[in-house]
Amino acid sequence: MMERLHIQALWTSLIVTCFMSQLVWTFEMISTDQQYILDVGSQLTLSCEFQTDQFSLFDNPVQWKKVQHGEVSEINILGNIKEPFESDGRFSVTYRPSPPEHTLSLTILDMRPEDSANYTCEVRAPKSAPLGTVQHTVFVKDPVTSVRIVMDPIADPYENGTPSLTFIENEPTHLRCVAHGGSPPPELELSIDGRNYNGQFHFDTEANLLGSVGFRQIGIVTTISSNDFQVGLEEDGKTLTCIAKVPTLPKSISSALIVVNHAPRIECQKLSAKLGDRNVHLTCDVTARPDLTSWYWVLNDGGMTLSEGEVIDEYWTVVTKSNGLVHLKLYIREIILDSFRPYELHAENSVAAVSATVTLEREYGDHDSRANIGDEPKLEKHASERNVQNSCSRVSFGVTTGIIVLGMFSALSA
Repeated sequence: MMERLHIQALWTSLIVTCFMSQLVWTFEMISTDQQYILDVGSQLTLSCEFQTDQFSLFDNPVQWKKVQHGEVSEINILGNIKEPFESDGRFSVTYRPSPPEHTLSLTILDMRPEDSANYTCEVRAPKSAPLGTVQHTVFVKDPVTSVRIVMDPIADPYENGTPSLTFIENEPTHLRCVAHGGSPPPELELSIDGRNYNGQFHFDTEANLLGSVGFRQIGIVTTISSNDFQVGLEEDGKTLTCIAKVPTLPKSISSALIVVNHAPRIECQKLSAKLGDRNVHLTCDVTARPDLTSWYWVLNDGGMTLSEGEVIDEYWTVVTKSNGLVHLKLYIREIILDSFRPYELHAENSVAAVSATVTLEREYGDHDSRANIGDEPKLEKHASERNVQNSCSRVSFGVTTGIIVLGMFSALSA
């Protein structure tokens, strides 16, 4: 009889155990992910509040973890603080049961930059299966240590006194603004004379860990960059500025003067002349940055060239400068019919070589007509010869007449 009762009791216990093992727990994480931006020296309490119909700290471990750039450090086991946080003396956990709600809070005193991290609370089932987590992102304010504008190929705008960056007009350039430090990661703004250019740039943040495990300081490098940044002559002389901003902390600013190099620009003056004009000069005004490295005139279709200081046949050159312009002049000693044609000027600097053409136009005087082109010099010469002959004839006639008259007076006297 007793043996039968014992067997029955065993079966009852097994049934209850099986039934209990099939029970489905209800669990809900009440706390939600939060972000905190705090001043150095402040105090922070993070909450991990959840609701469940069955809970035991021994069967359902609740643990806080500190995650810094992928590196995980466990802060507690039940109510005990683990190293290195226990020795630090600023970390504590508090459990407050109020079934079916439960709260495990983490408090950190005297916040420091190395406390910036993701803090995760994790609640587990008896067999360590995760029931729920909540993550709080914490930033302890830390200023930007440096901000610089960099142009690739590497150019340091700060090495020669007044910072400047030299661009080539409308040529794509790799430009970056790099900020070191800052918590939370700073916002960067790049502008030219107050006009925001962020829309042309890509934003990126890198992080590295400094210091000991558990109390790493996260070194932040924030960059905005563009592989296709271009400026025109209208930006020459303006100021390129990069500003790094961490909320409520002073701004960090870097500025550089924009210098725009460009290919030579040639503007030639229109000119006309008359046949026989002397010392006529064609003028082309040139602007270039950097300065011209070479220039020359092409005189004819045969490719005859004339550079500074040279004299070829009836041609020579003069160079003058004023108001940032280089005045290149081609002189022609005397205008003939062949002078009325195009002349080409070539100019070159380290950016590019360019050319321009200027044409000497024919100007007609009162005695000129398109019907007698080429005859004027000959006609003028013949007219001069006739005048000389007429003058000689008049002189001869006068001498003969005088001799005759003189002879008559001599005869009468005799």
